[in-house]
Amino acid sequence: MTNQNPLFERTQIIIGDLGIERLEKSHVFLAGIGGVGSFTAEALARMGVGEITLVDHDVVSASNINRQLIALNSTVGQLKVEVMAERIRDINPACKINIITDFLSPTTIPDVITPDYDVIVDAIDSMASKTKLMATAWHKNIPIFSSMGAGGKLDPTLIRTGDIMDTSMCKLAKQLR
Repeated sequence: MTNQNPLFERTQIIIGDLGIERLEKSHVFLAGIGGVGSFTAEALARMGVGEITLVDHDVVSASNINRQLIALNSTVGQLKVEVMAERIRDINPACKINIITDFLSPTTIPDVITPDYDVIVDAIDSMASKTKLMATAWHKNIPIFSSMGAGGKLDPTLIRTGDIMDTSMCKLAKQLR
């Protein structure tokens, strides 16, 4: 093993030196720092992604505390992206963090999504923005992982991954198709 950073020791055992190097050189665009996005951001930092762009216009509210990683009584009222960035810096100081505090709207998405991103993660709620983000990623040939509807679902063993065109039970995926 060439990388002696103890933070990534276990990951390196699994994916090797080349895998660690690839993660360190990766730039992930993460839209939405809520219930899905906050946990995703932390996982990306802990696995060694080198650069993350966090996008969310919202502030932490008390109603977020039951399901969002960044939501604590001490963070209520603060911008979600700023709280998440601080948490990532504490976990992985080598990770470069970019913050966008604007609402990701269908009109701004084509300008915000650039070839600089290796992967896009969609963890947003707005149907119009989600649709435009997916279409833009497809047109710009950037891989995208999109979180569909999980609200009101109680059984995590029923979660499935796959191509959106192959989904059958998710109402949100059906609308997006």
